[in-house]
Amino acid sequence: MPSVRYEKENALGRVTLARASEANRLTFEMMEELTQALLQAGEECDVILLSGEGADFCAGRESVRGGAGLPPVNVIRERFRRIVKMNDALEFSPAVTVAALRGRAYGPGAGLVSRADIVLASDTARIAFPEIKEGFPPTVVISHLARKLSRRDGFEMVITGREIDAEEGRRIGMVNHVVADGKLDAEAERLCAELCALGGDSLKPTKSFYRFAETARPEANADHAVNLIANAIHSKGNVG
Repeated sequence: MPSVRYEKENALGRVTLARASEANRLTFEMMEELTQALLQAGEECDVILLSGEGADFCAGRESVRGGAGLPPVNVIRERFRRIVKMNDALEFSPAVTVAALRGRAYGPGAGLVSRADIVLASDTARIAFPEIKEGFPPTVVISHLARKLSRRDGFEMVITGREIDAEEGRRIGMVNHVVADGKLDAEAERLCAELCALGGDSLKPTKSFYRFAETARPEANADHAVNLIANAIHSKGNVG
């Protein structure tokens, strides 16, 4: 059985971590599978729903040692680059990405959550970046988290490795909505259906421009905004 499942239904791509017996902990091979599933879904779908089977979204990853002694530094680099590629496949997907989070999201699992466009969390959800407790600096997650959270909230999470619940995740900006655990799947499906109904011609350029607007100069924002909306309206034959 594959450890990552990808299923396409019309404009929706469901990408599921399917290693429930191990709390969906990511192996380095599984990271490759997830990367490919996200890339394919981004090409084929307008919306991606990312979730985990069982009680936990993703409780971390396998040891960088891979079950043997400490590997050479080039092997360690290659393993962490797999994490970066996986994260990029989610964060930079042209599709709108929705994460349905229940149970634990630790380490790279929490990194995936932080990179999704919209996060729905069960009231059972727990989020943590525990790498520092393993004895190494969590630089991969910091490279992203420093742009997403306030310094006080983000730094405290990575420097202590402490776990936060769904409500605290919502307060600091990692979670959009917290729902009762029994309603999580239905709410995620409802949201994805609502998004799919808007159509990729609207969703994808909106996401693309939002990313551009986060870093561009204000005057560049305005120029690009005018060009984008004019092209979008003209291509659809609509009058805005």
